[in-house]
Order: sequence, then structure tokens, then C-alpha cells
Amino acid sequence: MGLRFRKSIKIAPGVKINLNKNSMSATVGSKGAHYTVNPKGKKTATVGIPGTGISYTKTSSTSGRTEYGTDNFQDNSSFSSPNSQTPDDPDKGKWYQKTSWIIALLILFFPVGLFLMWKYTNWKKPIKVIITALFAFVTISAMTSPKLESMSLSADTSKTYDINQNIKITAEILPSDYDIPDSAFKSSGGKIKISDDFIVFSAPKAGSYKIWLEYGGIKSNTISIKTEDKTAIEKEKAAVAKKKAEEEAKKKAEEEAKKKAEEEAARKAEEERIAAEQAAAKAEEEARIKAEEEAQAAENAASQTVNETTVWLSATGEKYHRIPNCGRMNPNTAREVTLSEAQSWHYEPCKKCF
Repeated sequence: MGLRFRKSIKIAPGVKINLNKNSMSATVGSKGAHYTVNPKGKKTATVGIPGTGISYTKTSSTSGRTEYGTDNFQDNSSFSSPNSQTPDDPDKGKWYQKTSWIIALLILFFPVGLFLMWKYTNWKKPIKVIITALFAFVTISAMTSPKLESMSLSADTSKTYDINQNIKITAEILPSDYDIPDSAFKSSGGKIKISDDFIVFSAPKAGSYKIWLEYGGIKSNTISIKTEDKTAIEKEKAAVAKKKAEEEAKKKAEEEAKKKAEEEAARKAEEERIAAEQAAAKAEEEARIKAEEEAQAAENAASQTVNETTVWLSATGEKYHRIPNCGRMNPNTAREVTLSEAQSWHYEPCKKCF
């Protein structure tokens, strides 16, 4: 498979240069009717009805050979015939007489190109008339076409959009029927998609983007579009919420543990208080019992002391006396004994001193 190369460069409305791998040509006209000439003198005229597939093509060269191509009709006329005058060799003569230079001047400076075409080319008069008429049409169109007055852009810049979201932009051009190229739309980043029905902007990354129009020496206002990665933001919010929930749960657990420890300490303190009260009550009871026991012992001791009281016995008689000088006994013969002893000996108390 051979490598092919073809590129068309638009010079003016209805005029373009065709660059091939081995040649160059110029085309004048529109899709319905256009005329192509190359430096070697080959001329191709095409007339058709756009959108129907019906067209008529006629090609002629400096050799006098004419080729026809039809879809639904034929034309028996020709641009040239074998008996017509054969043009000069385009590679001979002065530079401005050569076809390639004439074509170049037709494209770059058409007034001179038209003059040289009429003077030095052997193209048929109808072809020259058609080319002249086309250039006249282009010139008149350029002179009468509306002049660009102003351009402005508008969009909802009050909110922040998601990345890769299509953001609608409205362009107002004065006059409204003025056609500006897509290249007039400028931006500091992102992508601008333009169609007949809408203009949308999208950006793959979060940030702030500037968008404006610039064409024909006129610059529009600049609008700012802000974008953010909403998915990443939601994930970050979820992570922050999760961390906050974990911290709150940890704090709550610590508070519950602290509360439980305080309740446990209070319970132990209450138990210790109750134990202390019980111990105090027990000690008090024991002290009371001990006091009672000591009082009882003292009472017993006192009773025993009473029982051990000393009495006096006389040498004769069966009575014991409280004092040795009782009138009923001889003090010289009295002897001292304990009450219990006297009672154990069956002595009875003296009615006088007891």
C-alpha cells in the first residue's frame, strides 16, 4: 500500500490550496461548483447537487485531452479540442508567465494573478471568466459581509461543578449572523466542545479555569469556571466522619469507663462506710457489753467485798458484832473474823450493832 498525503489550506472563503505528495493545486468555488488548476496546466471543473450524489466533472490538460465524468447526465461541450491552440509549455518563459506562479499569485495577490492569467495563460475564456467572477464574488462578499462588533460569553459561574461535567456556555456575537471559527474559543485548560446547538466546557481536574473569545482583533469578556472532584470530596468527608465517629466512640467509652470507675469507687466507699459503721456499732456494742461486764464484775466485787466485811466475835456467845466495843461483848476478849466466816460458823448478827 502506497503512502498518500493530502492537505487543503483555506486562503479565503471559496479559495484553497491543495498540497499533495508530488504536486500542488488551487481550488476556487464551493461544494456545489468548484474549479481546480495545477501548475502543469491540468484543469478540473466539477458541478453537482450537494447531498444527492449527482455531479459532473470535466478535466482538461495542456495536451488537449479532455476527460468527462458524469453520474446522471452528459455534456458534449469541451474546454478544449484537438484542433485548438496548444498552450505554451508552463515550464518555459519568465517566472511570472509560468502557471504555478500565476496560481500562487491568484491565491496570494489575486489582482496581479488575474492580470497574468488573462495575459499569459492559454486557458479557455469561459474558465478565465469563471475564475474572475469567483474572485469578484469573494471580494464583494468580503466588502459587504458584516463586521464583527463584539463578543461575550456567559455561564452559571455561581456554583462549583464536578470534574468531567459538561458545563453549558452561551456565546453572544454581534452581529448575530457573524460566523466565528472554533479556534476563537480560548481557555486556560480543559476542553471546549462546539456544535451548532450547544457549547460545553469540561475539565478533567479540579481547579479554576478561564474562558474567553478572541478573534479579528476583538476579545470578549473572561468567565471563570470552578471544578472540583466531588467523588474525592465525598470520600474525604466520609473518612472525616468515620474518624470523628471513632473519636466520639472512644471518648464515650472513656467517659463510661470513668463513670463506672467512679460508681465502683462510690460503691466501695459506701461498703467501707457501712463496714465502718458496723465495726463502730460492733465496737460500741462490745464496749457496752464490756462495760456492763465490768460493771457487773465491779458489782460482784463490791458484793464480794460486802461479803468479806470484818466482824467481831466475843469469847462467849453466838452473835457477831459490827464494832469491837459493842456493849454486849467484852472488847478485851473480842476477835476479828470475816463476815463469811462468822456466818459459816453459824453466828448471827448482833441486833444492837447491826
